[in-house]
Amino acid sequence: MANRLPEKLTSMRKQLGYSQGDIAEKMNIPVAEFMHWENGTSIPSIHSLKKLADIFGIKVEMLVDNTVEVELPQISTESVEIPFIQPSAEETKTVDLNKVSDMGATRPVSAINTVEFQPTVSSQIVDDDGPMEGTQTRPIIRPAKPTRQQKKKTAMIIAGVAAAALLLVAGLIMFLRGSGGSSVGLGSVNRLALGDTYSMYIKKSGELQTYGQFADKDLFAGSVQVSAYDSHAAGLKSDGRVITNGDDSVISDWKNVTQIAAGRTHTVALTDDGDVLCTGSDAGCEVSGWANISSLYAGNAVTLGISSDGTVHASGANAVDGISGIKSAAVGDSQILLVSTSGTVKSYSLTDAAASDVSSWSDIDAAVVGSDFVAGMTSKGKVVIVTDDEEMKKKVENWTDIRYIAASGKTLIAVDRSGTMHGAGDNSFGQYVDNTSDDKKDDEKKKLDMVKEITFTESTANIQIKWKAVADADYYTVKFEPALSTEIPQTSSTSVSIPASELSDGTVYQVTVTACSDNSDKFENSDPAVVSYTFQSKTVTLDTPSNVYAESTPDNWIIHWNPVENATYYMVSLDDREEIRSDQNAFFYEHAGFIDQSLHTIKITAHSDSSSYSESVPAQVELTYQLPSFSVTLNFNTDDGTAVEYKVIVVKAGSHTLAEIVTPDLYPSGEFQLANPDRTVDVYSDYSVDVSLVRSGGEGGGE
Repeated sequence: MANRLPEKLTSMRKQLGYSQGDIAEKMNIPVAEFMHWENGTSIPSIHSLKKLADIFGIKVEMLVDNTVEVELPQISTESVEIPFIQPSAEETKTVDLNKVSDMGATRPVSAINTVEFQPTVSSQIVDDDGPMEGTQTRPIIRPAKPTRQQKKKTAMIIAGVAAAALLLVAGLIMFLRGSGGSSVGLGSVNRLALGDTYSMYIKKSGELQTYGQFADKDLFAGSVQVSAYDSHAAGLKSDGRVITNGDDSVISDWKNVTQIAAGRTHTVALTDDGDVLCTGSDAGCEVSGWANISSLYAGNAVTLGISSDGTVHASGANAVDGISGIKSAAVGDSQILLVSTSGTVKSYSLTDAAASDVSSWSDIDAAVVGSDFVAGMTSKGKVVIVTDDEEMKKKVENWTDIRYIAASGKTLIAVDRSGTMHGAGDNSFGQYVDNTSDDKKDDEKKKLDMVKEITFTESTANIQIKWKAVADADYYTVKFEPALSTEIPQTSSTSVSIPASELSDGTVYQVTVTACSDNSDKFENSDPAVVSYTFQSKTVTLDTPSNVYAESTPDNWIIHWNPVENATYYMVSLDDREEIRSDQNAFFYEHAGFIDQSLHTIKITAHSDSSSYSESVPAQVELTYQLPSFSVTLNFNTDDGTAVEYKVIVVKAGSHTLAEIVTPDLYPSGEFQLANPDRTVDVYSDYSVDVSLVRSGGEGGGE
């Protein structure tokens, strides 16, 4: 039995008075894709079948089951005008089929009248390597009558194609009747994705191609859809499973997914019944209650869903919620673009800044948002862009036959219908390989990009100028106007330091920084980047810290000095080591590592958080480290009970033997001696110790 899906699609479309373009517009797909379904060269996805069933007002099983006749809702009082067939007088009335209330009982689709047309040839959209869609009328060519052998061969080919189609349709029926699984094929959705340091493209063969810095290529291999926003990426496998390069503890339970969208901190998925799943950003995941969604888009805590009737559902972007007549959208950090079913585009700001003016755009199929540009792709494969970067604009507007576009930050990439990638803007991480061809000669010089992000940092002694590196630049030149007394040498780094003594307080200077290359045959110097800079000298120097001294405590060696007026902090250095900040006029060192009576150099500089004061001249002194000393009380005990007066001595911190701290002058050494002179005593605080004495000449006892 032949595949009857093309027959049913054609019959229903014509009976309802729709053109192929009408159905394609309702499906939000290219006309050529619907043409493939009608002529039997491809079969719609499960999600597309459900959308078709919704449009025709029937059950999905009626489309895919060849044993079931298609029945359309019957018009109760008025007839439907069928194109190309002369209606009777009573059939001249038409009805709005979008009004469900006008539909009555159902009836079988009648046979289609045969109408003769002049043969036409349509060039169809072929993903990655086919021409643009279009139709042209050609002269009628009458082929020679086929031979019997040719007829037999043709019949065999037709039978083979029909058998393959039947197998595919049978598989769809099994799924729809409760197999419980999900199957997603490679289509035109989410084929190209661009993150902050990488890009991903699924080729026609199903191979995942990545550029830039992306460590999860193996994880995403085999995906039929990819989506990205900054560092976050999501992929969809053919069995309906979702993967991400982040936490997948929630999405691992998702099933029957047909489309995905990756936001900055959240992942969104569309199931085969039009429901939306979301995890991550709370602001972007307010999607409960959304139904009949046909496409998804995500951004920074923003999620958009477009329902099958073109209505926008929004989470995190109230300004666009409820807008109708939309076929696609684009979400960026600063704005949202909505593409209408007529191909016009409207922009909505997400910040205080004005949204881009895209009122002149027309015939747009898809749009993207970068950090400082917006771009749209027309149905004819051209790209329009709104940007202040004239070089980027000129480059992008030369692209032709584009099939997919993506944007992130200051980067725009595209893939044409032959599968060739093009790119414009920032390519710091090799996110794209630019294959754009132009009329420039190979030996024509390329001008280096202008230096950007020039900043100035002042200190008492110097002014430091920094800027962002320029690709292919080998060195930079810096000039001041009015000119300085000493010429600033060229530098290979992205900064220079200029003595403050070279500048005059309150003077406004025009500072010029130019990027240069050693390869002058290949690169031209950049246009000079000029910024205005007003030099303000630090007028008050803080006093030098004074009265620097040290003390030892049981735990620390403490450096003290008198506080300096207007100082908010100090930088302290020991023996020319790294400076350490102190927010008070004292600094604490632990005793470990210091040797008693060792000499150390202490350097202290006063600083202020106010630009009105400059750092002081450092105070530098040499201090002697002394171990702390403690009082030790000696309680004497004799072996014969003779009373010996206790003594109090001062002992430096550390471990000592009794013989070292209890000298003979502290007890009647002529009569007694220490019972245990080698006993160890640890002194790290004021201490009291019992000392046993024995009569001289007697035997010592243990303690």
